Amino acid sequence: MKATHILTEKYDTRRKLANRVLKAMNDITGCDNGTIRNPYELASCHVEDGRTLIEAIYEDGEVMYNDGWYIVEVDEYTMYVDVTGFAVKEMGINDYEIISDFEEEQETNKENNVMKTKDLNYKESKNYVENGVNYRIDAKIQLADECKNGVCHWSVTADIYEMRKNRRSVWLSGGCCHSDILKHFPGFSKFVALHLCDCYGAPLYAVENGFYLIGKESKEKVMDYLRVTEEEYNALRGASDKAYFKYILYTMGIVNRWNKESREAVKELEALTGNEWENPYEYDKERKHITSFTDEEAAEMNKKIDNGYYTPEAIQERKEEAARKAYEAKRSEIIAECEKKVSKLEEEKTVKLYILDYGLPVDNVIYYEHKKEVVFNWLDYKEKISQEDFIDFLNSVDYSKLPEGITFKIK
Repeated sequence: MKATHILTEKYDTRRKLANRVLKAMNDITGCDNGTIRNPYELASCHVEDGRTLIEAIYEDGEVMYNDGWYIVEVDEYTMYVDVTGFAVKEMGINDYEIISDFEEEQETNKENNVMKTKDLNYKESKNYVENGVNYRIDAKIQLADECKNGVCHWSVTADIYEMRKNRRSVWLSGGCCHSDILKHFPGFSKFVALHLCDCYGAPLYAVENGFYLIGKESKEKVMDYLRVTEEEYNALRGASDKAYFKYILYTMGIVNRWNKESREAVKELEALTGNEWENPYEYDKERKHITSFTDEEAAEMNKKIDNGYYTPEAIQERKEEAARKAYEAKRSEIIAECEKKVSKLEEEKTVKLYILDYGLPVDNVIYYEHKKEVVFNWLDYKEKISQEDFIDFLNSVDYSKLPEGITFKIK
């Protein structure tokens, strides 16, 4: 039995690619898998749209297949034909050959044959039965910068399939299925806790999100997000600003603990994959989820603490001052808004009284204050003035008694 992990860019036609996959299927199953048009064994298994596995590869040039026993993943860059961890255990396989040409793409540690990689991935599958239905869950743990955000982060996801007859699998759900992952892979709990954290174990936007959540969400949710104890939560809850929140994260050793947890998880993931993770970024140039606590920040924070800036009395005084300023700002806003409305109404009153005093009716007159325009006869169903009366009015208008820039129209 031989697994195949190779690059596919050299296969310039899909026929060549499909024939190479057939050879890989022969190697992994230990038997003939037929041809593209007449496949059998693994090659004859069906994908979701009903085509055979080899047909889909020949027509599309790619496929993602996992039936709990065999894995066939092919795209324009790589070919991965292998057995699952479940199959290895069930068949009692201790060792088998892997045909690979990845050495040209990845650096190898020749001393212990451990491959260094910037993308540490581990997949494990498990078949299970619920209510008489067969399922398979594929769990994936990853430490990489797949989205090119400038820092590597943890990702723990899964895909769940219903296993039907003829080895056919139907995808049911996927993504952050953490409850399902923990149910079937309880040993992955430390990885699940690090989901979306950076490679140093810091949660996403640790200071910004943490400070926001601690005033909005339940204690349990915040403790889970920040991975803190109740004592640490109570200390963080007393932070009156983000700077002090960050100070507490560092001085209580929370950031160091995050880092330690991540380092331990990296070692465990390296043990699972047999590879060594290599950070692709320089430490000082990474976009970490929490910035370093600099000497300047420490000096400024210590100065504020010594001056009593963070005493309960000082914090309360600032809260009261902020509340007073907010009240005054709102009061001024209301006054200004109402005065603006009054000014508009006064302007309209001036215009309509001028027309009325001239001797024309105002029941069918509208004043558009935003463009300083008066329109006569704007309603078809009301009494209208004549064109002659309108011209006479225009010729007698004293614009000095009206809003500047005013114009008149008739419909």
